[in-house]
Amino acid sequence: MSMKNIFIPQLICSVFLIIALFPDLPYSYFVLLRWVCCATFGFLTFCLYKKYENNATLWYLGAGCLLYNPILPIHLTREIWLIINGLSIVLLFLTILHGKKNKN
Repeated sequence: MSMKNIFIPQLICSVFLIIALFPDLPYSYFVLLRWVCCATFGFLTFCLYKKYENNATLWYLGAGCLLYNPILPIHLTREIWLIINGLSIVLLFLTILHGKKNKN
């Protein structure tokens, strides 16, 4: 996949994370959210590692992949997850902007 198309998984994951900010969602949504976020962060880590090799963003994306791991989930309070989800949205949008800047 070319680097110009990796913003699609970032956008999808961002939409899932924005929806997760709404209250009263079923638990199954958060299970799906873990799968989507883990896959997206893992994919982005792999793609960016091939391009940048050693970058702080890689560590943040790798940490996101581990944090949203659906196989061995980390159980935190809803308030903490709201903060993490917000930070994840910011990280994904920053990587989109960084990718667009490097494309031009």
